[in-house]
Amino acid sequence: MAIYTRTGDAGSTSLFTGQRVSKTHPRVEAYGTLDELNAMLSLCVCAVAEEEQRTLLEALQQHIFWFSAELASDSEQPSPGKRYISSEEIALLEQTIDREMARVPALHQFVLPGRCEAASRLHLARTVARRAERRLVELAAEVTIRQILLRYLNRLSDCLYALARSEDHAAHQRRLVTEIAARYLAASGSPAPAGRLSSPLGPRWSTEPLRVRRALRAANQAPRGEQSPRREQETHSGQPSARIRLDR
Repeated sequence: MAIYTRTGDAGSTSLFTGQRVSKTHPRVEAYGTLDELNAMLSLCVCAVAEEEQRTLLEALQQHIFWFSAELASDSEQPSPGKRYISSEEIALLEQTIDREMARVPALHQFVLPGRCEAASRLHLARTVARRAERRLVELAAEVTIRQILLRYLNRLSDCLYALARSEDHAAHQRRLVTEIAARYLAASGSPAPAGRLSSPLGPRWSTEPLRVRRALRAANQAPRGEQSPRREQETHSGQPSARIRLDR
C-alpha cells in the first residue's frame, strides 16, 4: 500500500476537517512540533531504567497523539467520542512533578543538563515541549484554542525537567555506590565480583553478591572522615576486624 498521495507536493496539506492549508500554517507548525516531541519521547522511553518511568512516558505519548489530533482539526472543540486533554492529564503531570522533585536535593541555580543519557534525552524533550508551547501561543493569537492545552504543555515541560533531574540523581547515586563498593572490596582484599555493580536503587539489587551488599551497608553507615578509605582495627568478641571509613 502506497503511503504517498502527491496531494502535498505543492506545499499544502489537509486538516482532519477537510480544509487545505499551507504546510507553514501556524496550526501545522504546532502539531508538527508535537509530532517531533512525540518522537523525542520515544527515545526517552528507550533510555530510562525503571518500568514506572517507561509506563508514564508512554502515557504522555498517547496524550500527545490526542493533542495533535485536536490541533489538526479546524474545530474549536474536540471531536465527540474522541480522547482529548483534560484536567485529569494535567493532574497526572503535577503528581509526577511533586513525586520526582521530592526525590532530589533542592537546587538554587541553573544546572547543566545530563549526567546520564536518559536525563539528557529528557532535557532535550523538555526543550521541544517548550518550542511546542511557543508554537501553540502563536496559533492562539490567530484562532480559538482551548486554554487547557496551553496549561498542559506548560506543565509537561516542567514534568520532563523533574524526570530528568530524577534520572540524573539516580545515576549519580548508582555511580557513588559502585565506587564505594569497589573501594571497600579493594581495601578488604576481596576480589571484585564479575559484572557491573548495582545500587539499591536499581532492579538488580536483590541479585548482587552478599559481600557487595554488606560493603554498601557498611559504607552507608560509616561516619564522615577521610577522602580515601582506611582501615581501623576494632575488637569484637576478642577478635580484630577491619572497618572502612569513607567520606560520602
